[in-house]
Parts: sequence; structure tokens; C-alpha cells
Amino acid sequence: MATITKLKVDELRKELLSRGLDTTGTKPILVKRLEEAIEVDEEENKKKLNGDNKKRSRIDSDSIGSGKMYDVEEYKKMSVKELREVATSRGILSSGSKKELEPNPYWLAPILGTNCISCLLLSCVLIEYPFWGNCRKRGKINAVEEYKKMSVKELRDVATSRGISSTGSKKELVERLCAVADSQKNDSKDDLGVGDEREIEKLVTATKKGAAVLDQYLSDDIKERYHVLQQGNDIYDATLNQTNVGNNNNKFYIIQVLENDSGGNFLVYTRWGRVGAKGGTKISGPYTSAYDATAEFESKFYDKTKNDWSNRKDFFCQPKHYTWLEMDYAETGKDSSVQGQSNPVHKSQPRETKLEAPIAKFISLICDINMMRQQMMEIGYNANKLPLVIPHDFGFKKMREFVIDTPQKLKRKIEMVEALAEIEVATKLLEDNTDIQEDPLYYQYEQLRCKLVPVEVGSQEFLMIESYMKNTHAKTHSGYAVDIVQVFRASRDGETERFQKFSDTSNRMLLWHGSRLTNWAGILSQGLRIAPPEAPSTGYMFGKGVYFADMFSKSANYCYASSAAKNGVLLLCEVALGEMNELLSANYDADKLPWGKLSTKGVGATAPDPKASQILEDGVIVPLGNPKNQRKQGSLLYNEFIVYNVEQIRMLGDEGKTEKLVTATKKGAAVLDQYLSDEIKALYHVLHQGNDIYEATLNQTNVENNDNEFYIIQVLENDCGGNFLLYTRWGRVGEKGETKISGPYTYAGDATSEFERKFYEKTKNCWSNRKDFFCQPKQYAWLEMDYDENGEYSSVIPRSRPRETKLEAPIAKFISLICDINMMRQQMMEIGYNANKLPLGKLSKKTILKIENYMKNTHAKIHSGYAVDIVQVFRASRNGENERFQKFSDTSNRMLLWHGSRLTNWAGILSQGLRIAPPEAPSTGYMFGKGVYFADMFSESAIYCYASSAAKNGVLLLCEVALGDMNELLSANSDADKLPLGKLSTKAVGAMAPDFKEAQILEDGVIVPLGNPKERPKHEGNLLHNEYIVYNVEQLRMRYVIQVEFNYEI
Repeated sequence: MATITKLKVDELRKELLSRGLDTTGTKPILVKRLEEAIEVDEEENKKKLNGDNKKRSRIDSDSIGSGKMYDVEEYKKMSVKELREVATSRGILSSGSKKELEPNPYWLAPILGTNCISCLLLSCVLIEYPFWGNCRKRGKINAVEEYKKMSVKELRDVATSRGISSTGSKKELVERLCAVADSQKNDSKDDLGVGDEREIEKLVTATKKGAAVLDQYLSDDIKERYHVLQQGNDIYDATLNQTNVGNNNNKFYIIQVLENDSGGNFLVYTRWGRVGAKGGTKISGPYTSAYDATAEFESKFYDKTKNDWSNRKDFFCQPKHYTWLEMDYAETGKDSSVQGQSNPVHKSQPRETKLEAPIAKFISLICDINMMRQQMMEIGYNANKLPLVIPHDFGFKKMREFVIDTPQKLKRKIEMVEALAEIEVATKLLEDNTDIQEDPLYYQYEQLRCKLVPVEVGSQEFLMIESYMKNTHAKTHSGYAVDIVQVFRASRDGETERFQKFSDTSNRMLLWHGSRLTNWAGILSQGLRIAPPEAPSTGYMFGKGVYFADMFSKSANYCYASSAAKNGVLLLCEVALGEMNELLSANYDADKLPWGKLSTKGVGATAPDPKASQILEDGVIVPLGNPKNQRKQGSLLYNEFIVYNVEQIRMLGDEGKTEKLVTATKKGAAVLDQYLSDEIKALYHVLHQGNDIYEATLNQTNVENNDNEFYIIQVLENDCGGNFLLYTRWGRVGEKGETKISGPYTYAGDATSEFERKFYEKTKNCWSNRKDFFCQPKQYAWLEMDYDENGEYSSVIPRSRPRETKLEAPIAKFISLICDINMMRQQMMEIGYNANKLPLGKLSKKTILKIENYMKNTHAKIHSGYAVDIVQVFRASRNGENERFQKFSDTSNRMLLWHGSRLTNWAGILSQGLRIAPPEAPSTGYMFGKGVYFADMFSESAIYCYASSAAKNGVLLLCEVALGDMNELLSANSDADKLPLGKLSTKAVGAMAPDFKEAQILEDGVIVPLGNPKERPKHEGNLLHNEYIVYNVEQLRMRYVIQVEFNYEI
């Protein structure tokens, strides 16, 4: 241990960092920490040695899962073919002679002792991995020797698969391939499944005082007493760099004017040398005036750059001189230190927060500023201010080795810059001082603008994700295992609305996306993004887009986890792939998609078995089958899916999930706020005086500032009279927010005065003049309520105890279903139908069987995740609809077609008919323009019932639709409602449709397309099934209303 004390502070910190330990503190503290770590390591090594001696001679045959074990001697008995099969299963080179194929340490690596790491899934997934350390280093294969044994044809095939030139002699091909192999040593994570093998960087302790960071090599004495001089907008701090590949130059020059904290004297500090080394230092002064110090500073600046300091904004690089690296100085105005000297929140002692524990844990992980600083590997500077040009530490190696001259090198540099961009987003997002926040975690969560809802462990959803993860962990990524820590559903503001135009796209898949921990604050707050136009396309294998995978471990590699940093985060996204452009090798221009294609698929040699895929309720495909070899053989091991429009992506949020029902209690004229305690609800009601009901719901929406706030005010009167309360609740729409109760007041006048004062304060309108309400800028708007005027108390009627009714039982059951108060979340009294005019009639058994046949025949295979039973069928006839349809009753091509909708919509549809979106609605939200959409496949319409295993009831219509001459389209056209002359409707042509030969024609000439589905030959469109759209509601009339029940337990 004596040698430890001889180490320098930087060397101690490097050793501690390599073990994932804290690097802060004085030298005695660092020595003690390292000694304790070494003692622990020695004890663990002794235990491992004792255990490993018992099983060192045995290894398994297929690296994972077969259960059969071989020892070294058994390998020697195998044939060359058998040895090659085992080598391939382990993801290692399978060429060469038998002797070369016999076991070496590289074969043993996957099964030597593994530690375990963790990971987070977002629908978001948080994970942990067991790594196999440095086995890749132990098992390096001499690439030169391997390539020399190949024929020219084989070398050319390898070169082509790697995206490099395949021309030239054998010698030239070998040299070219070896150069690429060297550049890819650190980039092999994609095939071998471990994180970056990068050198451990030295963490720089940077002290910020005033506007800029003091140079790291200044003595502690000067750091305590001086700061960088700032005069107006001039900060006297300059970092210069000179790089010249031909002369092997990579130099820096730093100049700072330092002002005494007490004022009165100044120093000029300079440091110079090769990037990555300390170099030489010099301090000039002290100067008694700032003028003398700044003059010396400006003289040195001009001497090194041949540019004037005063004109640096127009800086021009001069040959054989230094370049000025412009700094981006943040104006936080607070002194800081990189190494967490501002009392960071430690994971072991989290502050109290109103967030749920799983969410708090996750936010702590992705918003950890110290973690972000330590993961800036490529930057040799770990301070709050980063230069806009990044000096690199090449040590004293030849500069020619670091020229970016291959796509692989370019890719790594692009990844570095993208990582910096994500860190910038995160630090800007979190730069407000959380120390002054009562609940910093909640503040950080709010800043993300992304709702996270924990998925219950053991739930069907959780088990599906876990199965998808385990099944698609590739054999070539066998160096680690992964455990799910927690899973969240994630809903970003506005993402579902943007995705809406692609929600009906065929081929929507649930796919993986992994990224560094440092990126997640940016991803959750701003979404997945595409590289800007100025980024070189050659750095992206299939063009600039967002990349996904159907193999978990393929995406998990991009978490860049390691044995020292075990946490990772991945996304599971719904991706609208549509028709894919399939490619077998790299194409940097793949983002220029062929006509009709919506995405790119980089076809890999191995992929999940499509026969084992699971289809979710909304038609999304989950490729969770076990990996299987594919026929198409390109240069990729595994599939990659790339989209070039971020609107084709949706994180798995709360949409379509079972929501928490709000229990609304109505007493007197208005509903008491849902978040009032049961005790207050039992004793109080909303005050009602004459025509004044003292309740106000206010809203403030500002798209630019991302504001969507509510403010609720209610005056509550005790049921027995005599006292009053003023209740307020406010916050972001969709959340509980904050609440406050003022009072009790003895007089109603005191409570109503306070109510009116708050109303005016928030709206700048008087309560007494609210009927003439005028919205004021930057103030809340009043949402006028439609209060029931019967004055009776009301409550939800339980389904098990329906009110007395003169309706027939089946009709009563149906009306109860579509007007269910809990489902609507708000009380609806009787729906206003006169029983004598009710538009629902009885049907013959023959008609019901015909409808049932139509339903069963047109239930598509792709929608096989559920079965459907008819509960009841009604003939529907809306008042006046037959008369309006009369002008189209002789139209040719009238068809009986399906239309599905949510349960909440049916009271409106039956009372007002099917409607077309108003002119002010954007046409881009409708695939074929604003109209009424129908289908000839039952299950295509059934999707729009949005049923689930928790809400199994659904309702569909069968309508007679006068289609006439149709405008047939193969792909989306939001202006399709502008029909060509003579056309009466649009038909979006799908790949699959009911066999027209089996269609039935009713007595009045209406066609019922109830044939079994048949694939359309040579279909070139992007729809799976037909859609029919009419743009005039007089072209349709209801025929039948069908109530169904979905069964997801098949």
C-alpha cells in the first residue's frame, strides 16, 4: 500500500474513476478511499479464485441456452464444420484451419464470471447488465493474418459489406481492410454487445468565479483570492488552439486577466503546451491598474493570432497562427464548481418530493448533473463553460493517425457532437437553481413536460415488455444480462396529436431505441430528433433519421453502460413504418425514399420470428419472437428500422389505457370539485343565490410558452347553513395541482366578496358582468358552464340498479351502455328520446345471422388478437334521414359498410347523425380529406371502438352508403375531398378485401361485401384494407346498430 501514497492527486483520481468511485477530496482522503477499494478487490479475487478453480475446464457448446457443456478436449474431437458452428453461435470468426478454430481465451470469455447491471424501460425501460470485462482484449484476432489467407474475391466481398472500395490488388485490399479494422476497435459494440472501451479520462476540477472558469492549474491560493476580469461585455479569458497535421502540431495557449476579489491589483496568467498536457505556465504582475493588465492580455492575443482582441467577433484564422476558440458564457451569475461543491442531492438521501417513488428515482437518474459531466468523454474539459470548437487530447502520438478519413471515424465524431448537444439541452433545461426550489425533483419533472406513469410489475403489459426484452437479447451480445428496474408509460405534450395522421398506417411496430443516460432529459423534453441539414450524411448508415431495432440488445448497446456505470434507459416506441424500403447494405442517401415508401429497413441476418409476434388491441405489432435466421443476407447482423419524420413516432403513453375514473358529486346546482375531501363533500354544497352559482372554472393557454393552466374557485355552503368556505385549485390541465381552502366565513357576503376578488384578479373581468366576458391578454379565460336547472340532487345510478323505464329490456340495456355516466365522466340525465319515436327496431333472426356472417368473414387475420360476440342488433332509423337520402337512393354502387366509434360518441351519433369535420379543422389531420369514413372489413372499423380487456363493450354501425363512381387512390391525399368531376366518393384501395364474387345483393340493390378476404394481386399502395369516404352526409343512412363484446382471452 506504500506505493499508493506516492501517487499524484491526478493519478489517484484516475484510479478511483476507473473503479466508479468518488474522485473529490484532498489527497489523504483519496489515498484512504483507494486503499479501502483495493482491500475489497483482493478479498473478492480470493473468493473468485477458489470458485473458478472448480469449473475452469468446462464451457458450454452454444454460448447460451443449450445446457450441454464441453471441455477443451471435446472441442479437439469436433470436426471443422462443428467447430465453425460453435464459433458462429458465439459471434466470433469462423474461418481458418481446425487448429486455429480450437479453443482460446476468447471462446471462454462469454461464460467467465459476470457481474450484473440494471436498465430502465420507458415505454421507458431502466436496466442493469452483467459484463465480461476485458475478454475482447484477451481474444484479439490478428486481422492482417486472417485477411492474407482470403482470396481476392473473399476480400472484395468483405470490403463491399463494410462499405469501402473493393477495387485494387490483394495487397491494397488487405491494407484498406486493416485500416478500417483499426478504426473500428472502439466501435465494435454493435456486434459484440459491450459498451465503449475508451480510456478513462482525467476529471478536471474547474472553479468558476464570476463570469468565467479559472484555469485548472492555477494554485489554490490564487483561486481563493482572484477571479477572471470582466469589464462590460468583455471577459478577459481566451483559449487558443493551433493544429497542423503536417507538422504534427496540436497546441493550446490560454490567457486570463485575474482581478483580486478585493480589487486593487491584477495578474496576467498564461499557460501553453500540447493539448492534453499541463504545459508551461507564467504569471505576470501584479498590475495596479486594469488598463495595464488588459493591454498585456491584448498584446499576447495579437502576438499569437494576428487578430485584434477588440475585433475578435470578426476573427479570421491566419496561417501558422493560433485560432481563437469562442466561449459560450452563460449568464447565471453564480459561482460554481464542477465537482458538486454546491451540495448536490445524493441518491442515498433524496429530498422529500411529491412525486411517486419510482418516478422520483428515475428523474434523479436522468437529471444528475454530475453524471452528465463525467460522461463527456471526448472533451478534455469538464467545466460549466465549453468552447464552441473542441480541442482533442491526442497525447504525443502522430496527428496523421487522427485524421477523420473513414465513415467509421466520422460516425464516432458525429456521435460525440450529438452527445454534447443532448447534454446542452439537459443543462439548459435544468440550469435554474434547484436549491431554491422546495421540491427540486418535482421541478425537474415539470421541466420535462412529459407525463410518466409507472407500469405495475407483474401486469400483463409489464410481462409483455419483459418477454420482448428477454427473447430479443441476441447471442452475439451475450457478455451481459439485463434486469428491468422499472417501466413507465411516457406521454409527451402534443405527441399523440402529431402522430394522429399516421395512426391508421399499416405496419405499425413497437420498437426499441437506446441512448446514453446523458441524453434522456433532452429526449423526454424535446422528443427524438433528426440530425440537422448541415450534418454530413455519410455519418449515418441509412441517412439522417431516427433509428430503431426489433432486437433489444441491439438498442441496449447504445446505452453505453459498463461494469462501472450499470444503469441504462431505453424507449419502446410505436413507429408507423408503412411500406418499407428494404436495403441489405449501407446507403447514406436512404432518406430520399422511393415513391410510396414511408421508412427504411436495414435487413439483418437474424430477426425475431414474425410468426410469434403479438398484435396489440390497436393493431400495433410487437415482434417478441425468438431470433431466427433470415434468408436475405447483407452486411448487417440485425434489423434496423429508420423513419425520417418524427411525427411517425409515438412513445407508449396513457392513450388507450384504463383511466382512473373521476367521482363527481353533484349537490344542488353544481358539481363539487373532485379533489375535495369526502368529509367536506358530505357537509357542503356549492353556494347558489338567485341566478348566481358561485363556481368558476378558468383556463389559460399559451402555445408559445407551453402553458395550459386551470384555476377553479368555488364558494361552499354548509348543508345546515351558518358557515361558508372558499375553495381554490390550480395547476396544469390534466393534473391535480395545488389546493387551498379559506374560511370558515360566518356570512355569505364575505365568502362571495373573496370569490369575486379572485375572479377579477385572474381574469380582469367583474363577476357581475361575466355574461359580457372579454378575454384579456395574459389572463385566464372563464369557461361558462351549462348548469342543470331542475334543482334536484343527483348521483350516478349504479348499473346493477337501473331506474324504472318503459323501454324494452334490450333497448334499455343499450341506452344505459352508450349513456353511461361513469364512462362519460359527467352526469347525463335522460337523453331526451321519446319512447314512441325511438329509432331502434326489432330484427328477424335471418337478418341477424347475415350480419353475424358479414362480421366473422371480414375479421382480418392481422386483427387476430381478439374475438367478438354480437350482444344485440337493432334496426336504426333517424328522423328525416330517409328523406335526405332519397336523392341518392337510385345511385349505382350502394354498399352496406361498417363504421366504428368510441362508446362516448354514440349518444351524439344517434341523435345528430354522422358528421363531417368543420371547415376550420385542419385537413392534414385526415388521410383522405374531411369526410365520413367506412370500411368493408369489420375489424378495420372495430379498431375505432377503442375497446380493451378492461372495457370490452363496443358499438358499430352498418350504413347504406351511396358511393357512385369512386375516385380510387393508393396512398394518402389530404385534399381527396376535392373530388374530380363525376366522382361521388373516394376509395382508398387496400391490399386485402372481401372476395367480390361472394358479395350478396339485397332486394333494394344494396351490395353486402361479406366474402372472405382475398389478397389483391400486384398491389402497390400502402393500405392493408379498403376505406370508403363520402363528403356529403346525405349520401348515407343508418341501417343497423350492432352492440358487440370483445374477448381478449383467446
